[in-house]
Amino acid sequence: MADKQPRRNQRSSSPRNFSSTPLNWLHHLKTHGLLLVELMRHPATPRHVKWLLVGSVLYLLSPIDLIPDMIPILGITDDAALIGLVVNYANRFISDEMRESVRRRQS
Repeated sequence: MADKQPRRNQRSSSPRNFSSTPLNWLHHLKTHGLLLVELMRHPATPRHVKWLLVGSVLYLLSPIDLIPDMIPILGITDDAALIGLVVNYANRFISDEMRESVRRRQS
């Protein structure tokens, strides 16, 4: 029997996948933003994911925070944690078709 190697997740968005130069970070943010927009527009996206994305954007734009932004470091922490959690959850619903659509749009 041939040894089967486990498939690696090629969708990982960890910082190891791209260089830490500012232009690469900006490109990564742009690509991720376009993927989230594509996720919002796609008819197969579950309704609760769309509501979660809209709610998180409204929370980030709202002047009312769980921890006020006037508190140094801690004020931004709740916003950063929210972004991380929502993007991580939303990534589960991004299909290969959506990724290909964004790649075509960028090239």
